[in-house]
Amino acid sequence: MRGQKVVCKGFDGDALELVVWEDSSSLIYVHSEDQFEARMNGRPHLESVGFPVEDVFIWKERLNKTEVDWSKLQRYCPVTASSLQQI
Repeated sequence: MRGQKVVCKGFDGDALELVVWEDSSSLIYVHSEDQFEARMNGRPHLESVGFPVEDVFIWKERLNKTEVDWSKLQRYCPVTASSLQQI
């Protein structure tokens, strides 16, 4: 859902705190918080970056970004138009 904070698994395994711009069944497009705000307010911004769905997790306030146990985080579940039609 647009605007939701998430944690993305970077190429080197680092935890990246980002904000969802758009999602699909295979990719979640995210921005940094400042770029998200710029885009929402019509200011110049960088384009969003797509992460594979399996590398995006629900953000938790007490996340230790230096020692992340990825197996204990809840995966982000994208809500797409096609999945809503099945409900």
